[in-house]
Amino acid sequence: MRKNNNLIKLGRFAEAFNFLNQFSEDEIYEIISSVGEEHNIASYSFICFLISKNDINLLNGYAISIIYGIMAYLKGAGPLSYSHHLRRLERDPENIDLIEYQIMFHECDDDTFRDPEIRTIAENVLLLRPESEAAQAILRWTSPLSEEPFTPLGEGLNPYERVKIFIEKGRFTWAFNEIPKISHDELLTILRTISSNKDITTYGFVWAMIYKKETSELHLVAAKIFMADFCHLNGAAAIVFFHTHRAAELEPDNLKIQEQLLSLYEPDNESFDLEETKTLVERVLKMNPDSEQGLRVLNLIG
Repeated sequence: MRKNNNLIKLGRFAEAFNFLNQFSEDEIYEIISSVGEEHNIASYSFICFLISKNDINLLNGYAISIIYGIMAYLKGAGPLSYSHHLRRLERDPENIDLIEYQIMFHECDDDTFRDPEIRTIAENVLLLRPESEAAQAILRWTSPLSEEPFTPLGEGLNPYERVKIFIEKGRFTWAFNEIPKISHDELLTILRTISSNKDITTYGFVWAMIYKKETSELHLVAAKIFMADFCHLNGAAAIVFFHTHRAAELEPDNLKIQEQLLSLYEPDNESFDLEETKTLVERVLKMNPDSEQGLRVLNLIG
């Protein structure tokens, strides 16, 4: 188990994944949570990697346990956790337990729900489960709003603003529905803006985009997000390595990306496998014998 733990912390997710078949679900969660309990954000990123392989409710539950249960202090932790709950709910929309569970996210510090919105959810819960104490408590607490009309999130905003608020509030599916109405550059601007506010929802949304269509560009966006705005978090370096390494795998003939991966190399960086690094250096120098990063790393590895 310790080997898997270390591989996660090094950002070598594919290797960690290959070892998981020998463990039970409980053991897999123990491996991931042991990293999460160190407040290492790579634990969350690894869960997202697993979801990209098999998007099941169990794994989205793991994501909620890590972000909402351990790292709730992160800005955007509540909406990000809710985005994973919505993935579960979208798969099983008639599940009353999942419908009622939404109420829990109203307690987040991130203002995941506005009061009228959580009241509407509580009313729906009571239609299906009249004895729900959590829903009854919400109705009592929000009773002054009972006569106010409910305005859906994002109503009256332009597409750009709607995409932004939907990401910030963890409504990723809603954001995807609006994305065709804005340009690619506008989407990147939204991601940079949210990320610059140290809001972790932007990283979760990039993973949601990867689930739909994995590209080297998205992995580089994710790496840039962590280098620029979350480098202070434990595990950030592992995440930067994973995404840059994966981008390089997807485009092995792209010299710029290969050099970007080499730029992360230092002798004490255990994320790099020596033989793999030698092969990478050879490939880069074959494409450009004068490559600054290729020659730098060649000199370091001897």
